[in-house]
Amino acid sequence: MPAFPEKIHAHARMAPASAKRPVRSAGAPRGIDRSYFLLGQNLAGRWVARDNANRRGGIFASQQEAIKFCRREMGGAADAFVMIYLPEGIELDFS
Repeated sequence: MPAFPEKIHAHARMAPASAKRPVRSAGAPRGIDRSYFLLGQNLAGRWVARDNANRRGGIFASQQEAIKFCRREMGGAADAFVMIYLPEGIELDFS
């Protein structure tokens, strides 16, 4: 595995902050719009955080840094993210 710097901050935004709109999650009660982040590792072992609308996210060297990013983006909410495990890894996909 190639050497990586301790912290990677490759944040990406697809829409300006003013264009954000809430997205209804599958688990949210009817009538409640909710946005959240999916948090997991990619195949290279880096931590990936991406929002449920695939509009913003980042790649991080540590789980702790990814969690900080999610909470900061969601205004400090403790439930700002959902931790997932996928055998094929989680990737940023803004297409």
